[in-house]
Amino acid sequence: MAVWQEGCRRVQKLSLEETDGRGFLLQLRARLNGEELLETLTLARLIWLRRNSFIFNQSFSDPGSIISHARDIMSTFTEVHFRSLESGLPHSQPRWERPPLSWKKINWDAALEISNRRVGIGLVVRNGAGEVEAALTVCIPFVIDPTLAEVLGAWHALLFCRQQRYTHVILEGDSQEVVKALRKDGPC
Repeated sequence: MAVWQEGCRRVQKLSLEETDGRGFLLQLRARLNGEELLETLTLARLIWLRRNSFIFNQSFSDPGSIISHARDIMSTFTEVHFRSLESGLPHSQPRWERPPLSWKKINWDAALEISNRRVGIGLVVRNGAGEVEAALTVCIPFVIDPTLAEVLGAWHALLFCRQQRYTHVILEGDSQEVVKALRKDGPC
């Protein structure tokens, strides 16, 4: 409550219907302008991280630090955003393309948490209509190399394909080094 009291006044007065996460975000998007939405989502994420820090690390930060951290994040985001617009750099999102109808596309990624020496891997499987058919998360301890984490993400994507007996698959990851190695003939 202390964090939300320092945030956007319009958010404090909102009355939202109970719904799932997607419905909640759609309600926020319909009722807030861009800056208010950015602040609200930034605060929500920082509150979630504060909760996790308390539960897993027994570390408790005061609410004022969350507000100042959120303002720093928003300031940095705005500065970088306008700098890219002023420099004439293209400001477009990469587009996800669905696979052919009889194929599956597996997007995988790995996130490294150095302080706890572990890796989180996520996979999302979509069909030719672009619908999510499956998702998987894996937590692996004692990995401290980012490239190895990405390799493990690709490995788990391949294992999942094998377990599900997928024969027509497109693998998509964000590590150019790993993707190039997978495209080579012979051993990686």
